[in-house]
Amino acid sequence: MYDILGIRNYPLLEETAPAPDYKEVFHTNRITEGDRTLAPPIIDSEESRKLRAKFEEQASRILYLLGVAMKLKDPYQMVKAHSFTEKKNPSNQSVVWYPPVDKSLLVPGQLRCGEHSDFGSLTLLYSDAPGLQVMSRELGEYVDAGFIEGGIYVNIGDMLQMWSGDVLIATKHRVLLPEAKFLDKERVSVAFFGHADDEALLETLDGSNKYPPITARQYLRRRFSATYGTEQ
Repeated sequence: MYDILGIRNYPLLEETAPAPDYKEVFHTNRITEGDRTLAPPIIDSEESRKLRAKFEEQASRILYLLGVAMKLKDPYQMVKAHSFTEKKNPSNQSVVWYPPVDKSLLVPGQLRCGEHSDFGSLTLLYSDAPGLQVMSRELGEYVDAGFIEGGIYVNIGDMLQMWSGDVLIATKHRVLLPEAKFLDKERVSVAFFGHADDEALLETLDGSNKYPPITARQYLRRRFSATYGTEQ
């Protein structure tokens, strides 16, 4: 799936996101043998497959460590619900291009990427330039996420917040326009959005029963409906 420049990514949230995102995005799910004739070479390449495998490996490792930190009886519980190599798992990878900024196209409230939190369980994000901001729970305002060349940002998603009984909190984030002297510079990000398997039953991990059990597929459909007005 491809999002063109200027698309409103959150059409039901226009009051809080008045300007469309200044970016283009190419989204892909895991490519299997039957999909290869449809995938462009840059996506179905050895380098892309290696990157996807590395993202999956690191996501599994982080989910295990979160299980240890939460003192789950089985610290692999979340890992087992994420069979990244199977069709039943909807995790996807996106390449995000933030083009050089044409000031004549800007509107009030313009951002490169508007405020949001991710739908899934875990997001791993690589960027080649600064610009990412995260909402500070302590300050109640956005702060720079910091930038380490070659580093990977890790975000908790909405699904994992619900699944953990709000022990783990989803990170609201956004991407600012660059300073005036850098408006002619592009920015590229690669994001891996980790999701639990479609039929995984999400029961609050902390035993609080704060939220009723729901499958991962049902949860995503509910979020898509609330955000886009349709199930995807």
